[in-house]
Amino acid sequence: MNDLWYPEFGLRENPFSSYEFTYDTSSGINCYVKTLAIDRICTYARSGSSVFFVGAKGSGKSVAIHMASVELYSQKLILSFVAPKTFADVYNSIWDEFVGLEGQDQGEHYDDVNTYLSDRHSDDIAAWSGKKRCAYFDCRKRDKCRILNGKSGNITINLFMENIFRIQNNCPMKRRIIEEMLEDLRGKLKGYVYLLDVPDDFIDGGKYTKIVMERLVAALQKSGTVIVTCTSEQYKVIAKSESLARYPNVDFPLPTKENLKQMYVERVSAFRKNERTEENHLFPFSNQALEYLIDVSEGVPREFIFKCGEVLVKMQREDALNPADLSFVVSALGFGTMISETDAINSMLAELRAKVRVWVKTKEMVKLLMQKGVTVTSKRLGRRLKNEWKLERRYCSDSEYKVSP
Repeated sequence: MNDLWYPEFGLRENPFSSYEFTYDTSSGINCYVKTLAIDRICTYARSGSSVFFVGAKGSGKSVAIHMASVELYSQKLILSFVAPKTFADVYNSIWDEFVGLEGQDQGEHYDDVNTYLSDRHSDDIAAWSGKKRCAYFDCRKRDKCRILNGKSGNITINLFMENIFRIQNNCPMKRRIIEEMLEDLRGKLKGYVYLLDVPDDFIDGGKYTKIVMERLVAALQKSGTVIVTCTSEQYKVIAKSESLARYPNVDFPLPTKENLKQMYVERVSAFRKNERTEENHLFPFSNQALEYLIDVSEGVPREFIFKCGEVLVKMQREDALNPADLSFVVSALGFGTMISETDAINSMLAELRAKVRVWVKTKEMVKLLMQKGVTVTSKRLGRRLKNEWKLERRYCSDSEYKVSP
């Protein structure tokens, strides 16, 4: 009995079913390739230059942070925060790395922090005892917050340190203590590189999370280099902060076509029956089809993986025995049925590039778009190709645009 998901290609399951970093790592998937973004992050880290990398959603920022931390591990003191859901995850990671819990999980600076808390925060922690309420002046949920899930009696320094991970994640007192702990330890932490992926809740938190971001980056900066990756939408909010806007920002480089092809090969190979099976199975897409998938995804890894998955599922359902060609991929992605003008143009350009076309007449492209169910005049199409896609134009009996380098 054949237990493979797609026997014709030797696949035990769909190699493109997941395109989220957190899921991939928890599932043991490791099909990442080295890209220019990783080199750039490492270059800034080695030079001690703090910077914000700004890129599109799904462009590989979390993967780059992860791979850069692995590459720098033997050369630098590294603490990376990859794909955190909230700022609370970041603060908990900081405590876990430097302090930990007493006993087997005790961190290098546990005793230092115990002394520091006794000297500087015993009154703060004492405010949580008895009434079980936090006296921190800046807490928005002060009247409703219950510390340590019902612990009774006085809260000692040791009790606080043993139960740090049970304190509510959005507790500003906890954040303040960790921020000041970083300042107190800055001499011992000097030279650290902090790689931070901006948390998912940054936009939803509004002004509140922007303030948390300001305080966190300032605290980390005192003891090392801070390299942050964020989306364009997140950076619009970050740039409104006077302190954060002072840091340089650079574009996060997308993977090259060769990077994405390598990613495709790595993923398919990893999901073969025995990973390195001796059987000479074909790869599921023709070269033209693969070129098209890369172009229509505009080089964004998450889009590329998602679209590869869509095509492969359709092949498997239809029991396709041969690699998908260009026409099958176009059909599988649904282009030509319900599609916007912009998506139709992207699809058309990707098809032309996959066929290695260079100069193409406007009238021909208008006809190709009509086949996709989109009607557009030559004048409008020419204007969009020039202004939005920045394509080179030349004049002859009919205007032509250079669709490939």
